Amino acid sequence: MRYLAEVQKIGTLGSKTQLKLLAYQESEQIWIPVSDEETILSETANKYKAGAFVLVELNKNKQVRQIEQAARPLIGILQSYANLPKKLQRLEEEIALWQQSYSEQKKMLTRRSVALQNREQQLKQQKKDFNHKLEQQREQLDSVWDDLARLRQQLNIDRQKLTQTLQQL
Repeated sequence: MRYLAEVQKIGTLGSKTQLKLLAYQESEQIWIPVSDEETILSETANKYKAGAFVLVELNKNKQVRQIEQAARPLIGILQSYANLPKKLQRLEEEIALWQQSYSEQKKMLTRRSVALQNREQQLKQQKKDFNHKLEQQREQLDSVWDDLARLRQQLNIDRQKLTQTLQQL
C-alpha cells in the first residue's frame, strides 16, 4: 500500500530514521488520513532530511518496499486537484445538457402518450359505433327476413285459395 509519510530523525544526533505515516492512497485520486500516529523505523529513509515528505510503498507486514521523494508526485496530485473545478464545471454542464435532453424527451413521450391515448379512444368509439350500426343493420335484416317470411306465407295461402277457387270453377 502507498503512504505519504514525513521523515523523522530520532536518537542522539539523529542516528535512527523513522517514517510518520500521514495518509494512504485508496485510489488514484483519493488519499485517506491515517487515524493513528503510526511510525515505522526505516534505514532506507536515512538519506532523506528530517521533515521531508516521502511516498512509501509498504508490504502487508508494513515493511518498506520502495521509497521516493514526494515533491514531484505531490505537485502532480495538487495540479490534478487544481483542475477539479474545471472538471466539475464541465460535468455540471454535461448534467445540465442531459437534464435538458431528458426533459425534452419526457415532453415528447408525454405528447406521444397523449396522442396514443386519444387515438385509442377514437378507435374504441369507432368500434362501438361500428358495432351499433352492425346491430341496427342486423335488426333491419331480421325484420326484412320476417316480412319476407310473412309475405311467402301469405303468398302460399293466397295461392291455395286461388287454386281452390279455380278448382271450383
